[in-house]
Amino acid sequence: MLETATYFIVLFTFQLIIILQESSSWWLHFIWSSFLLALLIWRKELLYPADHPHVRLRKRHIGLGMGMCVLLMLFNIYFSVYISNHQQSAIDAVVGDGGSSEQIALKGLVLSPAQIDGNRVRFELRVQEIDAQPLNKPEKVVVTHYVRTLEERESYEHLKRGDIWEGIVRLAAPQTARNPGAFDYRRYLKQRGIHYVAQVRGTWAVQPGDRLGDRVLGMADQYRLLWISQTEKVFGEATAPIIQTMTVGYRDEMDKHVMEMYQYLGLIHLLAISGLHVGIVLGSLYLLLSRLPLTRETIYLILFIFIPVYMMLSGWQVSAVRASLMALVVLLCLRFRLWHHSLVGLYVVYLLVLMVNPYYLYHVGFQLSFAITFALLTVVPKLYPLLPGKGERLRQGMAVAIVAQAVSLPIIMYHFYSFSPLSPVLNLILVPLYSAIYIPAAFGLTLVSFLSLDLVRLPALLYVHSLDMLHRGLEWLYGLPWAAVHTGQPAWWWLLLTALLTVFVAFSAEQRQKYMVGLFLVMYPIFIAFQIMLPYLDRQGYVTVLDVGQGDAIVIEAPYRRQVVVVDLGGQLTFYQEEWQQPARPFEVGRDIILPYLRYRGINKVDKVVISHGHYDHFGGIQGLLGQMKIGMVLYPPVAPQSDFEQHWLRRIREEGIPVYFVSEGDSWRNSEIHFKVIFPPSPERLVEHVNNLHDYNVVLWNKIYETTFLWTGDVEEAGEHAIVDTYPAVKADVLKVAHHGSRTSTSHRWLEQVKPRVSVISVGTNNRYGHPDAEVVQRLQESGTHLFQTDQHGGILIVIGPGQYTVRPTLQAETESVQ
Repeated sequence: MLETATYFIVLFTFQLIIILQESSSWWLHFIWSSFLLALLIWRKELLYPADHPHVRLRKRHIGLGMGMCVLLMLFNIYFSVYISNHQQSAIDAVVGDGGSSEQIALKGLVLSPAQIDGNRVRFELRVQEIDAQPLNKPEKVVVTHYVRTLEERESYEHLKRGDIWEGIVRLAAPQTARNPGAFDYRRYLKQRGIHYVAQVRGTWAVQPGDRLGDRVLGMADQYRLLWISQTEKVFGEATAPIIQTMTVGYRDEMDKHVMEMYQYLGLIHLLAISGLHVGIVLGSLYLLLSRLPLTRETIYLILFIFIPVYMMLSGWQVSAVRASLMALVVLLCLRFRLWHHSLVGLYVVYLLVLMVNPYYLYHVGFQLSFAITFALLTVVPKLYPLLPGKGERLRQGMAVAIVAQAVSLPIIMYHFYSFSPLSPVLNLILVPLYSAIYIPAAFGLTLVSFLSLDLVRLPALLYVHSLDMLHRGLEWLYGLPWAAVHTGQPAWWWLLLTALLTVFVAFSAEQRQKYMVGLFLVMYPIFIAFQIMLPYLDRQGYVTVLDVGQGDAIVIEAPYRRQVVVVDLGGQLTFYQEEWQQPARPFEVGRDIILPYLRYRGINKVDKVVISHGHYDHFGGIQGLLGQMKIGMVLYPPVAPQSDFEQHWLRRIREEGIPVYFVSEGDSWRNSEIHFKVIFPPSPERLVEHVNNLHDYNVVLWNKIYETTFLWTGDVEEAGEHAIVDTYPAVKADVLKVAHHGSRTSTSHRWLEQVKPRVSVISVGTNNRYGHPDAEVVQRLQESGTHLFQTDQHGGILIVIGPGQYTVRPTLQAETESVQ
């Protein structure tokens, strides 16, 4: 029975993945119906003789097989219809083919409290009317409002779930991923049934809702805010965000650096609400209630009622709801003494959650929760008796840590492109510590503080100081060069092999083959090492012109990963904002675009950073990169810093122990597959102290990978182009990075006639204030016959180079614009 259920879940998941890929799944009907028909036709032949000892078992297996086929066909129909409806948007007819609308009036029901960050307010709205016309089917949108006054922002603080909001907005499709491996906001919202985002462009108003259900949800939000406010009184502003994250899943105030530290050390599950947190809350509550004169059945009933209340306090977050549903199943098993059927309970929750929203299958939290729980239930009981040691609890703890790490590792590497070698040891120490002290104390102290704040002052003080000391230790570990290893995103075959390895471990443990278990466990680090080594076995070179808005940032990976060079670091200009308008974490190109891309590619060190010149849109990204990525050296034009920004960050670079070299015409470096040469500016006698135009000293880099040549031009202007042609009359390039974002100051006729690029790339921001690229420059490029790519239209541009060939793959419009 249990084995059949497991096979069914595997087939169900396989079928659902096919349906979610939006490909036809009706051929699965043919397979399931064929199996069903075969069982019906040959069931008598499959049955054992009447005197066989397993005749009833075989009969039951045949019945279960037939039932499984029928269920799979029904689920196929259900999810196909679900996905079809999910992809339809009633707003499409309003917006049209352009993907965005003019200013229109929206009216609908508020579905979430407002998230306020600086002058940005964001919430979800179920649209009921557009331009006073009822929508055929109410549909969710995300509303964003950049408020102009503090009073306007404060008015949003009273916005509640269930309120009626109406206003003038512009509707548009959400932003998709603009660089390889980047977060795809459009896909994320689509999985939640949201096809459009709305930006407020005019007047707006709010009316209180009158539906009972909405009022209850709004009341739950108010209690959640009350809890959040109370944590600040108990633990102080510095520690409260951690408590809020651990107890009710409120992350808005959480320090992003601390979140990253937990994530890269493999400890994020200690903060995010999971089965661990729900189990601790229910376990603590059970212990308290068991001291009272209550029967066990009554205690179970109280816990059963408490779980939905906790789900509401957590803001109905997916992770909390999932963990609570699993807790409900466990309670049911305990109440009716069905604990040995807990795996079936897990399967039931798995099916129910996916029936509510099949896109949860893509959620990293969903994958971790069910995969780890399944492995803990099935593998740990077989594994721990085989482990060395005398203490049973110690061996059980080791088995839990090993299994949890083995199962979670490929999932974490797939989603976060990294793993921490420290993670197993840290989890072995910190999971018991958080489970016994920090998580229950976070709930308990906050709860007691509602009775008396003075009563918890001393323990809260101890809590804050001990957690602070713990974080300092983690911070030190996080600063170690090998604390987090960036592996890149593993390929499907690597994930499959790792999953098979886990199956082999489980099978060997089942067979009590101790040495085989040890052998398979040793293969995990070998698999990881192989994933890390893969780029060093790849003979192709990779060049990516990242979409960093109005700026330049190019990542060059030599064949066999013999070196990684980054040319320019982008940078987004910021404008003055009052303190209340400033976001908690302003966008930064180096940290938010370049660093994630390097991690996606599994790059742990940049050998050289070449800065074409010191303008902010070419050097500003150093702020987010320095200290987060190893850098071998920085190559800079032969000009002394011309701004306080340049001076400050060049000093910071040297303080990090990174050498800075000033390069000029004639400097070069090479190996057997790749060659770099600086062809501009001319070498001055000494470092230039003052310049009128930094572009006159802009570093231009000629680069060759196998037979494919590139020109990385920064912002060199026409005079510089002519000087290069005069010095290097034979200079040519297959790929040209168009200078100065397509400004009319560059890309002259003479330059194009000499270089004759087959492919040209303009790195330019969407709707930039400078009007780049210039229409005349674009016309010149088109007339030259080059294939033109623009990052504002094509997103990041990936160029894959092999011996004698190269392929250009834009992130957007990849199917129609690729060049070989």
